[in-house]
Amino acid sequence: MIDSSQFLKSHAPKFPKASAKNEPFLRSEAYKFALRSLSAAGASEKRLRERMKKKGFSQEEASKAVENLKAMGFLNDKDLARQIVQKSTRAMEGESLIRLRLLKAGIGEEDAMEAIEEGREEIEEGEERFSLFLKEESGSDFQKALKLCKKKGQPLRLAIKIGASYTPGSVTP
Repeated sequence: MIDSSQFLKSHAPKFPKASAKNEPFLRSEAYKFALRSLSAAGASEKRLRERMKKKGFSQEEASKAVENLKAMGFLNDKDLARQIVQKSTRAMEGESLIRLRLLKAGIGEEDAMEAIEEGREEIEEGEERFSLFLKEESGSDFQKALKLCKKKGQPLRLAIKIGASYTPGSVTP
């Protein structure tokens, strides 16, 4: 396993000021924990602070680690929000489910709205793909269509749009 200070030194052309100015801090346990947390799974600033607090680091240590990671470009909520939107649209998830995923990830409202607006075209394309999938998967079964729409966070109007009709007892809860 490579040490965080070794990593930054090997990438010095990319981070010359950050690695030289913060050399003692790069060896701190708070910074190492924050870097490991980010490498294991991307996290928002809010979630990273929560993890660090849970692990027992002081607010000052956590803030310093977060600020250094942001300054070096390793921690960026806007990029994380865009990644979540892209991943969700590939999975044909609707806007309501995307909003929920962004909220759970700890993305701020402003960054979430910006990412959704940037991905608006992909979200609409995903809705069209889902509509085709819905027609294939549920056929004319309205209850099944509603269930699939709900699961993927797609608008329930899609079940009506595909021409599904209600069949009593077709899908059990």
